[in-house]
Amino acid sequence: MTIPPGPIYVVQRLPAFVLSSALAYAALDVLQRTQKINLPTWLVVLLVAIARPVGFYVQQAYQNLSDAKTAGAHGAVLPSEVAGTSISIMKQIIDNVKSGTGYPCM
Repeated sequence: MTIPPGPIYVVQRLPAFVLSSALAYAALDVLQRTQKINLPTWLVVLLVAIARPVGFYVQQAYQNLSDAKTAGAHGAVLPSEVAGTSISIMKQIIDNVKSGTGYPCM
């Protein structure tokens, strides 16, 4: 009997998902022990909880810089990004279709 791909995928992704929070907790623990400071529990929980979203943002920023550097090294130019949020773009498409001015964004 084989294992379905779902649990295998979760087990493979779990270390990367937990790593940022675990590193944040370990860093805060070392900071508290070495500097003899006592952070409130709510602050530790908050910092550990936001470690993953902050890590994601930092990873995306690094990837964008890396892509730009690689493109520049090859004499390429990255395509421009669409201005606006996905919600504002969808609203503009719906408004243009309703008003008859065109589809999707004329």
